Amino acid sequence: MSRRLITLRQIRAEKLSRSRSWFFAELKACRFPKPLEMNGRGSNLWEETVIDLWLEEFIAAAKKR
Repeated sequence: MSRRLITLRQIRAEKLSRSRSWFFAELKACRFPKPLEMNGRGSNLWEETVIDLWLEEFIAAAKKR
């Protein structure tokens, strides 16, 4: 099983079209998965599978409202 690391730009383009500020507000509120630590390089990368699972939960919660 290969794991793909994706950037916030890719998440916004391919998964969920929201503003950068929305993502960082959700990160600060602990409602969005934290990026991987990349040895202090400042790159925000996420495992695609983690984002896909989070999206499933996000959609399920939205349908319950």
